[in-house]
Amino acid sequence: MPEEPAAVSDAVAPEPAAETPKPAAETPEVVPEAVVETPAVAPVVPTAVAKPDIEAIREKKQLSQKQVSELVTQNRTNIARFKDLSSKIKLEKQRRDELNAKTKDLRAKRHEMIEKIKDARAKLNAVLDEVQKIPAGPNAEQLKAEIDSLEWSLSTVARSAKAEKELSKKIRELEKQLPLAVKKVDASGAIRALRTEIRTLEEPLEALDKELKPALEEANGHHHKLISYYKEAEQLSKSISYAFSQLDMARLEAQTDTKAYFEAVGAVREKEQGYQQELRELERAEREKERAEKEAAKSAVQQKISEAAKPIYEKFMAGKKISTEEFLILQGSGLL
Repeated sequence: MPEEPAAVSDAVAPEPAAETPKPAAETPEVVPEAVVETPAVAPVVPTAVAKPDIEAIREKKQLSQKQVSELVTQNRTNIARFKDLSSKIKLEKQRRDELNAKTKDLRAKRHEMIEKIKDARAKLNAVLDEVQKIPAGPNAEQLKAEIDSLEWSLSTVARSAKAEKELSKKIRELEKQLPLAVKKVDASGAIRALRTEIRTLEEPLEALDKELKPALEEANGHHHKLISYYKEAEQLSKSISYAFSQLDMARLEAQTDTKAYFEAVGAVREKEQGYQQELRELERAEREKERAEKEAAKSAVQQKISEAAKPIYEKFMAGKKISTEEFLILQGSGLL
């Protein structure tokens, strides 16, 4: 079994007795450990990402949303006005109907009064016609007074038979005129009564007409307002219905534009994520390549060291003296 070689650089192995000393072998050239330079990493150029026109899509989305907002605001204004008109229509109709009921009652009373006046005037005209048919003559009171006077004279004053006969004849003639005179008196009373009745009816009729006229005018005013409100409400109803149909289409368009916007943003994000992934893959490939090149360079250096260490190792194992530099080469080769 050979002796253990010296552990220091000037250790000498025991020489054989009969062997002639040989000249010292040449010390092989020491190859220093190579300095591995990191290769320059080429700039990573990822695949270009084609982006959609996000700004144009956003503007279209905002425009459609603005259109929806304007339609909603306008429709709310129209609906509020329609509700206000509905309230006004209800109040105007209520007031008009109240006035119509009042004017209807006043008209009925007026008609009743006018009919009474017409009837009284007809009676008055009939009486006047009868009076016109009575021949002119003294009135009943004059006739009665004259008859009473003649009868008193006939009963108290002595006359001849012929004079009494003539006086009696005169009294009879006056008495014949008396019914017509009484009739004329009665007609005059009827005329006065009828005229009083007519005046009695005409006075409240005038007051009723004064009350009826403004009531009719006010009722007509409410009616004209109702017509105006109804027309405006009808137009608003059409506008509201049309706005709802437009609003449905605008909302659908806004939803479509919003969806397109978020899809475009999502597509850009997805592409950017792919871009980042591609960038990371390229960087990892570059690092792998760099590490492989370092390992290859290190392996080549180690191979050179091993090749240089073999004769030194053989020399050392033969018990020959090696230098400190050779000892370091052996340590670097891993043979020790």
